[in-house]
Amino acid sequence: MKAHSSLGASSADRWLNCPGSIRLSAGLPGTSNKYSREGTAAHEVASKCLENGKQAFSMLEDVIVVEDEGIIVTEPMCEAVQIYLDAVREVLADYKRQGFGDGELEIEKRFDLTHIYKGMFGTCDAVVYLPGKRTLYVFDYKHGWISVEAERNPQIMYYALGALTGMHNRPVEHIELVIVQPRSTHNPVKSWKCDPVELMEFRSDLAEGAKKTEHPDALLKPGTWCKFCPASAICPALENKVYDVCAAEFDLDDKVKLVPTPLLSIEKLKTAWENADMIESWIESVKSIAHTRALAGDILPGTKLVRGRRGSKRWKDAESIEKSLAPMLTGGIIKDGLYVTKLKTPTQVESGMTKEQKKLLMPFWEQPEGTLSLVHDSDPRPGVAADVHDEFN
Repeated sequence: MKAHSSLGASSADRWLNCPGSIRLSAGLPGTSNKYSREGTAAHEVASKCLENGKQAFSMLEDVIVVEDEGIIVTEPMCEAVQIYLDAVREVLADYKRQGFGDGELEIEKRFDLTHIYKGMFGTCDAVVYLPGKRTLYVFDYKHGWISVEAERNPQIMYYALGALTGMHNRPVEHIELVIVQPRSTHNPVKSWKCDPVELMEFRSDLAEGAKKTEHPDALLKPGTWCKFCPASAICPALENKVYDVCAAEFDLDDKVKLVPTPLLSIEKLKTAWENADMIESWIESVKSIAHTRALAGDILPGTKLVRGRRGSKRWKDAESIEKSLAPMLTGGIIKDGLYVTKLKTPTQVESGMTKEQKKLLMPFWEQPEGTLSLVHDSDPRPGVAADVHDEFN
């Protein structure tokens, strides 16, 4: 299991904006959930396939254990990971097509940045170096849905500093930071080009930001970064922000009253909408901490633990099941056999094909339009007009 730094890359956006979150979250467990565990499993599929030169679908239905939970590798996971594999491999293939030979690929590259500030280290998903072009590519795979951009992204710039540190005097003139996010609502492969000078400027900002986290009265600043903060449920700044945004009022018996949303003015509704994700993360964090304490025996008054519905049935030993059930098969008790075959998805069929070969399949598949979502006008996607009749139909 990877070690995680409290001043790590994945939380850099948070502690650079809210330095007080480091002190407030000290000693608290991380924000693990089913989505983060699924992401960890997807990363393992990605690294194994890059190491072995295989396609993602070669691991379909494998079980990857993450925090004692068996995560099944599904078709959607394979489809997502394959986009990442193709992005990394295309950089190497294009370099070779241009006559430069083989580029250098490092997978799960560990690095140490303690020379910048104590406690800084991490692991890059993939690093590609093209010596003939003096170019360094840094890849970050994201399995989640929340879209992020590559340009000046603190997390991948942190990774790039680590990758650059490990170049051992090999010349680097150009750097391209690539975020592959297949389940993002728009472009799944986003990149940003920079140079070593820009990274050195960021290095200074990183060191200054890390120093601020050690101040006893370090700033607590609510924002989008609260979503994955371990301390969000106990953060006084976030709690105050939530009450302010929700137009909360306190009754004499300390019960909180919220103004019904239909009665909010357009300005207050806009403010509430812009902060909805932050508020939701605070609520989810409160639920998570209450659940964790209940599991430890500290149950809140008026609550209790109950069992959910049983999970789906699964074979105890899938590898030997055919041999074990042979009598039932020959005796006609199991009438339709043990295996199911079905048509592969277009992504499965395309796996391993070149771009030109994939074009031959285009007349045979379709991709439905996405549903309409309300987003901030800073979102890079073009706006569209809603067809009220179509949406309600």
